Amino acid sequence: MSKEIKIKAWHKEYNSFLSMEEIRQNVCFIKGELITSTNVILIQSTGLKDGNNVEIYENDIVYAKDYTDAFKVVVWNDKELQWWLALNDKLSEPLRSPFADGHIAYKVIGNKYIKIKSC
Repeated sequence: MSKEIKIKAWHKEYNSFLSMEEIRQNVCFIKGELITSTNVILIQSTGLKDGNNVEIYENDIVYAKDYTDAFKVVVWNDKELQWWLALNDKLSEPLRSPFADGHIAYKVIGNKYIKIKSC
């Protein structure tokens, strides 16, 4: 069984996401190693979607309808080897599947690279 890995690419100089053609021009594999332009940041999908069926990517800012009612950033936790939410640059809690018991309703409202949409 194989899993599709979805990515987006943010170009720091252009201040925008790249199209697939632009990603192909800025990203390549050399001897199995991923090489990118220094101006390109690759952003991986978590494989989860928010309450509006929007794909959740790393560095997305999500509104977490929980006891904090806070805006949190999606980050990878190397120690736990899973996606987590960070609040004020501190790990807060794991990003939960919408099918998990007691799951929290998330809403993607932007990412750390572009301005936040209104809730």
